[in-house]
Amino acid sequence: MGALSLHMKSIRGYPQAPRDRLCRRTPAVSLIRMTSRRLVPGPIANLARQQAGVVSTAQLRANGMTKTQIARLVGDVWQRIDKGLYYTNTSDVPWKALVWAGYIAGGDDAVACGRTAARLFGLIDDDERPIVIMVPRERSPQRRWFVEYRRATVGIRRTQTRQGIRCTSVADTVLDVCASGTVQDVVALISRAIQQRLTSGRQLAAAMDRRRAVKFRPEIIAMISDAADGAHSPLEVEYLRKVERAHGLPKGRRQRHAGNAKQWVDVIYRAYGLIVELDGEATHRRAAFRDRTRDNANAKVGWTTLRFGWHEIMADPCGVAAQIIEALIARGWRGIPAQCSTCAA
Repeated sequence: MGALSLHMKSIRGYPQAPRDRLCRRTPAVSLIRMTSRRLVPGPIANLARQQAGVVSTAQLRANGMTKTQIARLVGDVWQRIDKGLYYTNTSDVPWKALVWAGYIAGGDDAVACGRTAARLFGLIDDDERPIVIMVPRERSPQRRWFVEYRRATVGIRRTQTRQGIRCTSVADTVLDVCASGTVQDVVALISRAIQQRLTSGRQLAAAMDRRRAVKFRPEIIAMISDAADGAHSPLEVEYLRKVERAHGLPKGRRQRHAGNAKQWVDVIYRAYGLIVELDGEATHRRAAFRDRTRDNANAKVGWTTLRFGWHEIMADPCGVAAQIIEALIARGWRGIPAQCSTCAA
């Protein structure tokens, strides 16, 4: 006999179980919540799981729930996020649930955009508020405390679905986020998007062509060119611009195999047996042992490896160029290096 049935029968005159035993197994609050959960139809429970725990009044009513049933659930096992929006749990409302709430409230043609879409795609790491949702220009959704609705002309931005939510495409998301950042943000964001193969230079160029005005257009075009040359991280971009191009070095190939066929290298000057590795601080600190093993394996078959980090590339690109030029000349390069505006390499 279940604890709830035992409790109901005791009201009708049946013998009661020992009070301490009943309370220990099923506290009164748990009884209430168990009863409330039984009011949730299966389709609603499934829908809530698909929507990060969020449901709307319209969805509940469409599945046959009455106002009385909804009111009984809210406060017992659910909580109200805002008018007509509920989180089907009593814990703190997570960021993803707020995204779903803003998305549902925005209507059938709503689209996650800006930094919210960037977070869903993994382009940024922080769960930022307010949630940013785009709607057609002719609509004005009800204001919500946790969401910013942006009106825009339909058709300029492409869309794609991420984690069940319709978002602006990665390329359009990148352009939108770049517009509110700095030049450094442009380099970092585009590098990350291309490095993770979420978008491409061609898709970014097509997204720009659909817009009349794009902030940082020259910088973005330059980044697309850098990506076409194989520079897929901020450090690789800085090396390409400040060291290789600025000093007239031969064009290196990027993300290629050298002597060890199982390992990729950052930049390779194949004709001269020279490898340049660029050690991004966070990544390469964890991979120092692996890098040494790779360098040793390449050395066994005649490759020389030079390593540079953020500090060398950013603080002394001319000194880095001088070291590479010396190594290239020693291996047969007969080119004429160039001087940048600040060096005598």
